[in-house]
Amino acid sequence: MFGGSQPRVIVNANNQQLKRALRKFASDVDQADVAVIYYAGHGLEISGVNYLIPVDAKLASDSDAEDEAVRLDRVISSADGASRLRVIILDACRNNPFPSLMRRIKANRPVSSGLGKTEPTSTDTLIAYAAKAGSVADDGDGQDSPFTSAILKSLTIPGLDIRLAFGRVKDEVMRVTGSRQEPFVYGSLGGSNFPLVPAPKIRESSEAEIRGDYELVAKVGWLDRVAPGKSSSTRTRPVFMPTLRAHRWRLFPRKNR
Repeated sequence: MFGGSQPRVIVNANNQQLKRALRKFASDVDQADVAVIYYAGHGLEISGVNYLIPVDAKLASDSDAEDEAVRLDRVISSADGASRLRVIILDACRNNPFPSLMRRIKANRPVSSGLGKTEPTSTDTLIAYAAKAGSVADDGDGQDSPFTSAILKSLTIPGLDIRLAFGRVKDEVMRVTGSRQEPFVYGSLGGSNFPLVPAPKIRESSEAEIRGDYELVAKVGWLDRVAPGKSSSTRTRPVFMPTLRAHRWRLFPRKNR
């Protein structure tokens, strides 16, 4: 989780730890610009409601989810305090053992082994799934899943709009998995650029530096009048001319007379 403070990492959280972490995150992210939540683990859908499953959940029956799991909409709403961008990343589409073991209290209550489709209710919010709703994601052979590896590679590029970053994630995952897994992003953003990592700032010259540059150019012109052709042994020499609007230098070769 990240937003308004240092990133908070929770590993193998039980039900109580996960809910406390969400409460703390909701408080920390209030009035922040950006909020990001990343979750890797199991998730399931019961009667159209998505749940994330803590490590201590038993889920002996389909009615236990309300007590033992955490609703996805609660996770999403914990990021609502951010004013500019909210991103929920869910690597939770893995093959899930719970549905086959759960006792059905209501025979007509559908249970899915993955997360169902979710549309954000607030603006400037993206919810990224490791795989399309209803499909299964690949765990991979390395330390991270193909989806997480692609996230770490693309979302951390300074200045890259997050929509383009998720597009690169999709391309990378489909390439690595042979098109078996297709990440999907729900939600939309406005027309502004939304990089998760800001681009580095370009330092602009101060007014004093620009004035000094013009004084230097004036001195070069004065030397040309006093001792033409004596200041350089080559046929051309560079004269630097500042451009006020962009505060950048242009280089013009100038022949000796």
